[in-house]
Amino acid sequence: MLSLEMSPLLTQLENNLMSQFANLFGLPSGSGGVMLSGGTLANLQALVVARNNKLKIKDGNVYSLLQQPVVFTSDVAHVSVVKSCMLMGIGSSNVVKVKSNQNAQMCVDDLILKIDEQIKLGNIPFAIVATAGTTITGSIDPLNEIANIAKRFNLWFHVDAIYGGALIFSVEHKILLNGIELADSISFNPQKWLYVAKTCSMVLFRDFSGMVDNFRITAPYMKDQEHFINLGEITVQGSKYAEVLKLWLSLLGLGISGYQQLILHCYVLRDVFVDKAACRKYLELATNPDTNVICFRIMNSDADQCDLLNEQLQSYLLRQCGFFVSMPKFKGQNWLRVVLINPFITDEIIDELFTKIDWFVQNLN
Repeated sequence: MLSLEMSPLLTQLENNLMSQFANLFGLPSGSGGVMLSGGTLANLQALVVARNNKLKIKDGNVYSLLQQPVVFTSDVAHVSVVKSCMLMGIGSSNVVKVKSNQNAQMCVDDLILKIDEQIKLGNIPFAIVATAGTTITGSIDPLNEIANIAKRFNLWFHVDAIYGGALIFSVEHKILLNGIELADSISFNPQKWLYVAKTCSMVLFRDFSGMVDNFRITAPYMKDQEHFINLGEITVQGSKYAEVLKLWLSLLGLGISGYQQLILHCYVLRDVFVDKAACRKYLELATNPDTNVICFRIMNSDADQCDLLNEQLQSYLLRQCGFFVSMPKFKGQNWLRVVLINPFITDEIIDELFTKIDWFVQNLN
């Protein structure tokens, strides 16, 4: 999908579907977006537009700036934020990491403090990246509060909703995304909690025409169009796969009610899992989970021993029990992580997992 001439139906489908998704996220009239092959590309395009909009350098470069531009995100944000800033000339060291609280959510007091510090240093803050569904714990930042801070300091407000954006389909849980409608840009991956085959991602903009002005590079080998912009001129990728077709067919097949049921089932499983972990004194949770992503571990007062025990537990569950539980580093230590997203997971499967964990703990030397 490069131009309207080469893919007329799919270009129009993508344009219309992105407008509908922007509406679902609460963005105003005039919003819209484009589809991309993965969340890193979505975050990259959002931040390039933010840079060009706030620093006025679409036709210039960062080296013409007399002050250092900086971006703010939490210390548990996805690595793609830092990677994007490295690629776009901002530099990885100019991504200021804001402290997260006990639930792995951005601390707004520390955000204000760090913005003030950067201004005093003579640097140019231009964007804040909040997260709706962190990779390790599924945590959702306080979006309303962060939006107000972005407005106060005249900063671009981007929300990485790559995972948690699916909550727009949940009547019961979309309240967790309150404030996302104030974003200047939103990245979202249907390939995750909407169960669409990889790859399938999107980046939405509050002001779609503003995105075009700050990003479009016209291509002389594409025919100019009267009512549609060639997608190859307004996306990072240029030529790309028809990601929109997979998304459209999934929406036709499942519908909003189908996604509501799937997401509700995930939350039921989350509650079952959290209750079982809480009644075992030898286990602790990393956070009070906002979504169906849960981090837990066996407790031990010795940090090194704690890491070793959980590493051994992960190996035991995989090699002897057939359970794959990932083991990320969180706050510098090993934690076990489950993502309760498979619609075929049952209470009985969770019971069996905890039975295996109980056996492991009871048979520790």
